[in-house]
Amino acid sequence: MLFTSFKQTRDNVRDNFSTTFSGVITTTISVSILGVFILIYLNLIHLSQTFFQQSHYSIFLSSQIKDSDKAELGERLSGIWGIKDIHWTSSEQARDDLLAGFSEAKEILEKIDFSKLPNIVEFSLNRVNALSAKELNDINKIDGVEEVFWGRETKDQINLFFDLTNFVGYFLIGMLLVSIFIIIRNTIYLSVQIRIEEIKILNNIGATKRFIKFPYVLEGILISFTGYFIAIGVIYLLYQFIIAGITYDETTYQIRGIVRFFDWFQLLSGLVVIFILGVISSFYATDKVINRLEL
Repeated sequence: MLFTSFKQTRDNVRDNFSTTFSGVITTTISVSILGVFILIYLNLIHLSQTFFQQSHYSIFLSSQIKDSDKAELGERLSGIWGIKDIHWTSSEQARDDLLAGFSEAKEILEKIDFSKLPNIVEFSLNRVNALSAKELNDINKIDGVEEVFWGRETKDQINLFFDLTNFVGYFLIGMLLVSIFIIIRNTIYLSVQIRIEEIKILNNIGATKRFIKFPYVLEGILISFTGYFIAIGVIYLLYQFIIAGITYDETTYQIRGIVRFFDWFQLLSGLVVIFILGVISSFYATDKVINRLEL
């Protein structure tokens, strides 16, 4: 039976090549759009997580802070896991840095009184979780510490953005999967319609519904698999083209080491999904025609 079904599938594809080919092309386009969307979304999440894994903190200190309090703060920071690149900036150095950053307006800025600029301690936190409430409270308890600043607001806004776009993303993914289902179903439906007379003959000589349906299910799997692998190739070429473009830009070159293509688990998961879509859509199309013929 299996050999006969494969032979029948081959004949179906050969005799209705234009229909099958159009199904493969439209499936490829839909899978490519879906894959590009998912790849961009996954990399955006990965980039944001990587960026915030190295959070930057600034501690504003009183201008009258004692050396003993500075030493205590230094010991406290050194004892917190994940903190690195601790940098101390005096109010005088902050003034010089400010003037250097606005060299064109230096003469105007020099007339301003910067005596109230705070001493600043800056450091990076190289871990996924931010400083806990207890760690922040311990730092704030030290005499001379006025305030601790970090990018929490920005992180919360980006997290909110992803929470809001999750719904839109799932909706688009669902719509594209439905479009793939409809494309394969319509392709198989046309293929079955063309061979209605042959199906009637098979039924008259005693062929079961299962035997009649199986070649068309195989054709649906063939369309879905072919469209999937071509789409993955197209997406990979687009990905490499964009990565090559990033390489020539110094400001975005570091992103090259962060962005990534689909891993093997994701590719295999996509293959399983497209296989299920191919089976269900082709079975649905053949079942609809055969039931209408009351075989």
